[in-house]
Amino acid sequence: MIKVNKQNNAAVTAAQMQHREKVHERIRLAAAAETSELFGKFGTRMEGLSESLVEALRNNYGENQVTRGERHLSPSGLRRHF
Repeated sequence: MIKVNKQNNAAVTAAQMQHREKVHERIRLAAAAETSELFGKFGTRMEGLSESLVEALRNNYGENQVTRGERHLSPSGLRRHF
């Protein structure tokens, strides 16, 4: 059982490292790109998105809100409240 967990942890770590490297590569490419190229790639402009596009995106994707799940206090977190 412990051997399987170690293999799973190694696979997760390798996947995380691969993802992190892809993110870093995109950051390097964006840092070297011209501003106009980036605006075109992301479909925006210096002034931001138009009101009509914002409304369409909100209708399609919903409001731009951060949602939080239920919070569970750890014993040490619980102690801080008293």
